[in-house]
Amino acid sequence: MNDYDYLNARVRGMAATLFSPEIYEQILASAADNVLVDTLLASEYQRDLEKALSAHGDSQLPAIEAALIANLHATFARIREMAPPEPFRLLTLLMNRWDLSNILTLVRARLSGASSLDVSEAVLPVGQYDAPQLGDLAMEGDLRSLADALNSWDYAVAMMARRTLLDALAAAGSLGRGSTPLEEPDPLELERTLLRSYFGWALAQLGERDRNQVLIRDALRREIDVENVLSALQRIQARSGEAASHRVATDAEPAPLPLPRGRLEDKTLKELERCDGLEPAFELLEETYFAPAVEKGILGYGQTRSLAVMEWMLQRVVIEHGCRLFRVDNLAVSVPLGYLWRKYAEMANLRILARGKAYHMPSNAMKELLILV
Repeated sequence: MNDYDYLNARVRGMAATLFSPEIYEQILASAADNVLVDTLLASEYQRDLEKALSAHGDSQLPAIEAALIANLHATFARIREMAPPEPFRLLTLLMNRWDLSNILTLVRARLSGASSLDVSEAVLPVGQYDAPQLGDLAMEGDLRSLADALNSWDYAVAMMARRTLLDALAAAGSLGRGSTPLEEPDPLELERTLLRSYFGWALAQLGERDRNQVLIRDALRREIDVENVLSALQRIQARSGEAASHRVATDAEPAPLPLPRGRLEDKTLKELERCDGLEPAFELLEETYFAPAVEKGILGYGQTRSLAVMEWMLQRVVIEHGCRLFRVDNLAVSVPLGYLWRKYAEMANLRILARGKAYHMPSNAMKELLILV
């Protein structure tokens, strides 16, 4: 019996409880106020939702979101617990992507002075860090304290992030003696440095011949592409004078080097960076595997002028590819890997429905955002 026989059999059983597209259609078609809550209470989300409703009282939306995240974290943890050493290592490398995203959220919060409560609500505890651990990290008052606290639970990804943060603080002169920081690192540069460190660290642990390692490598390379494309689109938006959702480099600043080792060719990324507007940038992306993102997101962007719509569509391309891996190879990491993406997609779909119902979003608009595989 190889490492994946037992694990994959268990995972296929877990996949049987995932919501079908028909259930989403029923929720969309129903005008009942409690249709989503009733659906969740009749599913494996029952215990998590009952606990969340008890904690949040009459506030259904935060209760639903808390239940979805708690269930997702527990499911991911269960997969790791069942996995033999090598599948555990490979799957954890991918799950660490969410840990890195949470660390980036904590770093941004410290640089912006956001409250610990705001930070706790912004993180998505589905990697190795759970909600209480992230809550503890959110209480740290500055970047040096945050860096020191990252090693409290001895996670490899945290050790990598801690080294990167300390190096960046030292380079910026923020580790001087006394209580007053000398200078804070540039937020955009620090974020790119953390992303570069994470992807370099993760890819260095993966070979190019073993089929299971190649699958994880490919998933990470697609994540690199999303980061590079989004960074370029934000710069183009800034140059065109349109409002951006958060701080980006201005035209006077040099363009940051793309994160290396993604799937997109350097030539494509350079052409994208040179685009003089978002319309030609979207046309260029239609020639890549991100074409479905442009096709689905162009209308939403045109209506909102917000890159958040296109960002979600870019991520959807990666998520949908990951979901399809579930049926690629019954004897490989593709089964648990595909299941993790399907479970994540289910959480994302249910959050879209919860928020859409709460804010009276049209059903067809909600459906356009759903991931149906």
